Amino acid sequence: MDGRLGGAARREVIHHLATCDECRSVFQTVTDLQKAGEIEAPNVVHGGFRWYVAIAAAAAAAVVIAFFYAPLRDWWDMRTVVKACEKMEFRPSQARLIADSSYRKTKTLRGDKQEDPKSVDVQIAAAEIAEKAPSPARDHSLGIAYLQLKKGNEARTQLESALIAETGAPDVGQGIDRCTNAALLNDLAVVYQTWGPATLAPKAAQRAWSLKHTPQIAWTRALVLESNPKQAIQAWRDYLAIDKDKDPRWREEAQQRLENLEHPLQ
Repeated sequence: MDGRLGGAARREVIHHLATCDECRSVFQTVTDLQKAGEIEAPNVVHGGFRWYVAIAAAAAAAVVIAFFYAPLRDWWDMRTVVKACEKMEFRPSQARLIADSSYRKTKTLRGDKQEDPKSVDVQIAAAEIAEKAPSPARDHSLGIAYLQLKKGNEARTQLESALIAETGAPDVGQGIDRCTNAALLNDLAVVYQTWGPATLAPKAAQRAWSLKHTPQIAWTRALVLESNPKQAIQAWRDYLAIDKDKDPRWREEAQQRLENLEHPLQ
């Protein structure tokens, strides 16, 4: 796009960028980096070195694309799933996924076969992501989509696959102990709390909290600890201490849960 390509080659590149979201995203990132001075656009050299420079420039571009492609693809997949989920009326669990920002009421999913009419975007996102090569990030995004679609077993399978692939652990229990991805651990806790085994939910949530303190992780940790009122009371206080959500309904629900634990009905 800098004027060096000509004729049919230039038209072919322009056509491909116009029809391929992923390559266009990579191209835009490289362009932005050039403008910001993070990478240098190769200078035009005339004479005998023209082909050498062209090959070097192509190789450099390939390295840049290879470096940025996977992270951009992973970010785009997760963003697509999150945006699609936010259109749905209910959140899939009382616990909070790491990407939960907008408040939605909770609807019991077990045994509920009624399809949310707003789930079509999530279904499309899941189908597209499922066609891609497995990776921890891909499996994480797909697991979130399946959870929203009430496919609890599939969600658990995908998230556990991401955990094992990322940690190299021989089993889920050791994977949780080794994992340093707080977001993945939090979302695993959400799936375990909602679809079981519930005994693994506190383990995953506590590990996530040990790595990172965010409102989503604090919420999930407090929720999964409610079978132990003493621990849950402190956990809800921890949440309220770091709550930064713009929507006051998150805080209101947390305060109500804390009050219920502190003053249980006799």
